[in-house]
Amino acid sequence: MEVEPSEDKLRRRNNLQTMKREALYMFVIALLVVACGIMFMHLQSNPQTASRGAHIRSFLRLNKKGDDLAFPNTVTNDLSELNKYALRPGFPIQYDTNLGEYQLVYSYMEGADQVVSRMPLKYCPWTGTQLPGSMRDGMFNVVSSNEVQRIEARLQGVKTLNDAKQLLGIPDDATGPLGDVKMQLTYDHVSETASIIIQELKDGSITIGYLPKPKH
Repeated sequence: MEVEPSEDKLRRRNNLQTMKREALYMFVIALLVVACGIMFMHLQSNPQTASRGAHIRSFLRLNKKGDDLAFPNTVTNDLSELNKYALRPGFPIQYDTNLGEYQLVYSYMEGADQVVSRMPLKYCPWTGTQLPGSMRDGMFNVVSSNEVQRIEARLQGVKTLNDAKQLLGIPDDATGPLGDVKMQLTYDHVSETASIIIQELKDGSITIGYLPKPKH
């Protein structure tokens, strides 16, 4: 015959289990506190780590109000590093003294031809500072919207290079082939502010564009 435990025995058993769980939680918390204390003492005893921690704390204090991020020891207005590399022969960033601009220079092969491209840079890749403005705008004419519309209307019926020659006459320059371009005609006498570029590609298609003329 089984005897069911009394209500007092059940209460004492539950209280004992609760005390065991609380003791286990306290033991785990104590271990975590001890581990954190050991790590803190190790960080304080290591000069490099302590210095790095000081930089991080300083950085956090600097930016806790939502100011613009500024990493310690970062120079944002020094172009000496960029100038040093731009003087190296063959370096992909070069300074064009005529245009007063830094350029990303790269080359690639189009069949048997080597094509060199130049792209002006607006920001220093080392510091992120904005580079001095280019003199390009002051050296070339501005092509007005009215002039663009006039050129487009005049060339509307051009479908081949022969059409361009019949309409505009003898080109001022003819080059090619180069890369995908089979032949390129340049007309400087059609517009006072723009040079008209008409290209026949190797697939037989025609492209028409213009470039601002340099100021004299």
